[in-house]
Amino acid sequence: MEDRLFVYGTLRKDSGNPWQAYLERHADYLGAGSFQGKLYDLGSFPGVVASHSGADRVFGDVYRLHYPEETLPRLDEYEGCLGRDALYCRKVATVLLDNGEEVQAWVYLLNHRLLGAEPIEKGDWLEYVKSA
Repeated sequence: MEDRLFVYGTLRKDSGNPWQAYLERHADYLGAGSFQGKLYDLGSFPGVVASHSGADRVFGDVYRLHYPEETLPRLDEYEGCLGRDALYCRKVATVLLDNGEEVQAWVYLLNHRLLGAEPIEKGDWLEYVKSA
């Protein structure tokens, strides 16, 4: 099982979310990174879809989970990643760390079509929220 997790929204470092504190207790922060995807504003949280365009980048944080077999099911519950009609699905993807290293990490991707969701052009949820 992959032990790295890329987060781009409410689980990001310095987000102030209680679940981010849970993640901090159960993982080691590896650094900032990015994923080739397109970020969308879903209201009080973002969603991402994979992209084939190198111009589309989503920025976030990468963690190494201490016990992924225990931590991921809890995060799946938080992310609404349970069941066939779940909002998100968790998949392994290539993430580029800021130091240039490519790693494989779990990413929560949107599991449904986007209906009227606003794209976040710069690909950074925390920056977007702070500027609103």
